[in-house]
Amino acid sequence: MSFPDERDYLSLARNLADSGAFSLDGDRPTAFRPPGFPAFLSVTAWFDDSLRALRVANALLLGGVVLVTGLTARRLSTGAAGVLAAAVVALTPVTVFTASKLYPQTLATLLLVASVAVVLAVERVASSPSQWRRSVLLAGSSGLLLAALTLTVPNHGVVLVVAVGWLGWRLRRAAVMPVLVLLVAFAIPIAAWGARNQNAFGEFVPISTNSGVNLLLGNNDGAGGGTGTNVDVRAEIVAANRSSDDEVGRDRYLRDRAVDWIVADPVRWARLYLAKVVNAFAVREDLATDAQERSTAQTILVAVTYLPVLALFLVRPFLVRMVPFRRGEGLLIGVFWANVLATAVAFTRIRFRVPLDPLMVVVVAILVVGLCARWVPQWMPEGEGAVVSGTGDEAQDWTAGRRASATP
Repeated sequence: MSFPDERDYLSLARNLADSGAFSLDGDRPTAFRPPGFPAFLSVTAWFDDSLRALRVANALLLGGVVLVTGLTARRLSTGAAGVLAAAVVALTPVTVFTASKLYPQTLATLLLVASVAVVLAVERVASSPSQWRRSVLLAGSSGLLLAALTLTVPNHGVVLVVAVGWLGWRLRRAAVMPVLVLLVAFAIPIAAWGARNQNAFGEFVPISTNSGVNLLLGNNDGAGGGTGTNVDVRAEIVAANRSSDDEVGRDRYLRDRAVDWIVADPVRWARLYLAKVVNAFAVREDLATDAQERSTAQTILVAVTYLPVLALFLVRPFLVRMVPFRRGEGLLIGVFWANVLATAVAFTRIRFRVPLDPLMVVVVAILVVGLCARWVPQWMPEGEGAVVSGTGDEAQDWTAGRRASATP
């Protein structure tokens, strides 16, 4: 394995499957990595703990991502948008590459698109008093999915804030019950993992003990917009090891050093933060494990497949008069940007944005199908070629004269 992250996840999964212990060395408990991805891998490892079997299990998640992405686009728009979104996600090189490695991003992608799809379903049914049972069930499911997502990649916990805010905006008073159920369902797994950490370390650790080093890697004198982990913080790590014998104390020490650096010069930090936000959309990053001849070809491939989709996503709000927003698009856009901004607090990398790509693709698929329906309706399948009209609260749908909200 080329990447240390993979080795850690493999060790955690095997130890969890063998002894039920969340440990890197099979002896001492740890919370250095979030538990979601190792827990998923441990299910496969219980039957077959070979590296190949675990990678196959991880890669199979991509099929679920493609399916849920296509169904979400179809639900928000048309069958043509669903097919287009599913095809683009399935053929995105970075997504496929990430699925072939033991990275948590593929599992996080499935959990993210699934949780967004269920939140959309909550909004559809919660306003109907006759469907309150279904609303409660969906809200509980979305809370559990969001908890699993947060326990897999903690940065994505911001999705909870966006989802609750969006439901409150869309449903007003009708949002009270589903939001409460969602929050309770979210809190239960988080509290359970926190209780495990309290028992293991004598301190409450909500998710993991690597937040300090991650924050420091992205906020120090040597950090840049795209440096990622390629900065030298060995002196701080040595000092952290001297300051505490346990990983919770070391995590706290490193986090404090990062916060001190941020507070010392907020203007400098703001410039760095903006550079990291821009880097979230990079098509190349320099890793010590990359071969130069491979990286050039990869850069071209990523640029050709990613930049056009990104450009369409960025111009989407400016084309709302031509293609009105579909009901639910606002949630997808809000989740996308909230995650980008949250990730940039530490540092951004290409694979960190993989869970967000399907949301972007759905928005772009809606736009492309809408433009085709307006400009070249003969290209659209029968029943999906109606010209879009209207920019108010209601706009003519693209299929069979149905009505759809133009607000996101």
